Amino acid sequence: MPRFEVVLQAACIPVIKVLLIAFVGAFCARKNGKILKESSIMGISRLIYNIFLPAFIFTKLTKTVDLQIISQWWPIPVFVGLNFAAGLLCGIILLKLFPQKSEKFKGLVLASCALGNVGQIPLALVPSACNSQIPKYQNHGANCLADAQGMVAFGLWVGTIMIWTVGKYLMTESFLSQKQPKQYVEFDPEKGGSGVADLEVSLQAQTCLPTRSTRMRKSLRRVSLAKEFLARIPNPPFVATVLGLLCGGVGFLKYGLSNPNSVLAPAFDVLEQLGSTYIPLMILLLGANMNAGAGEKEEDIEMLHPFMVASIIAVRLLLLPLVGVGLVYSFKQTVAPSLDPLIEFVILLQFSVPTAANLSTLAIMTGTWPASVSRLALSQYLVAVPCLTIAIMAYITYTI
Repeated sequence: MPRFEVVLQAACIPVIKVLLIAFVGAFCARKNGKILKESSIMGISRLIYNIFLPAFIFTKLTKTVDLQIISQWWPIPVFVGLNFAAGLLCGIILLKLFPQKSEKFKGLVLASCALGNVGQIPLALVPSACNSQIPKYQNHGANCLADAQGMVAFGLWVGTIMIWTVGKYLMTESFLSQKQPKQYVEFDPEKGGSGVADLEVSLQAQTCLPTRSTRMRKSLRRVSLAKEFLARIPNPPFVATVLGLLCGGVGFLKYGLSNPNSVLAPAFDVLEQLGSTYIPLMILLLGANMNAGAGEKEEDIEMLHPFMVASIIAVRLLLLPLVGVGLVYSFKQTVAPSLDPLIEFVILLQFSVPTAANLSTLAIMTGTWPASVSRLALSQYLVAVPCLTIAIMAYITYTI
């Protein structure tokens, strides 16, 4: 077992680096004299989503994976999906237990519980496992960091699809439902009728089943949502994942791209340089997004009850890590007794992170409670500092 001071140093240094970069982003997006305005944040977000993130995923997977690696790493995207499902279930339970405190923010509660930051924060924190004084992961040798980042990239496409499909649906549908006024059937005895009969008709009109046109509109809406979901699956990160797995799994493609003497080497180097900016830029935007909604309407700030903020934090930073430990333990007992410790670390780390930073970007893009989402993100990430430090120390010290 490594010494306590070694574990503490390995866990704290990556967290401190993330904090410093996020602080720079928050400073640039402050109210007075913004360096990063919302239009700038949206422009950088689009660049990250369409260029930097796909370049990062493609180059990491091309260099690190092959057919044998794919057969070993398959649990990672599966656990990203389980992470989403467990968080969504916890969000549903919160809505059932505290309906009055969460009635106006159902979509935000569900999205905040279900959508974890399974990409940016794990990529920034995986260096803690590759400390030379921690023997647990030394079987990866000098490739430890590259392998760890490749593992995160291998499961990142699942989280990206969930955020921009399910996350967008939860946020926009819940927000729009709060803006639509309820319609009631009024009863006026002066308009004629027997009074009691008209009252009965009025009550029946309020409680009757949906008409055919209403059911048709709902059916068309479901079809439209299904088409939108399927249309968003082939997004740039997903395409980069498929191409990266293809180029990494086929020997001559892998050699032709990663070999420094090949014709395609300059193009691959350019992609690597573009991908190398992904982590610092995303953490910079993480800090900026915390201030992005500060100048928005104040009417929605009071709507998110402090108790629900604390509940979401408890779900993401306390409950889900325990769920992750239980799922990994069951998986090792039943499916993969010799699971790679580095894969185990990446999976557990993805269960221990706060809500996805892209949720703030999504809130700004769609106009769905940006101020409240920013304040929720600020609260979560402040609490996440000690929680993540303790979690990383436990993960690199003990084996499940």
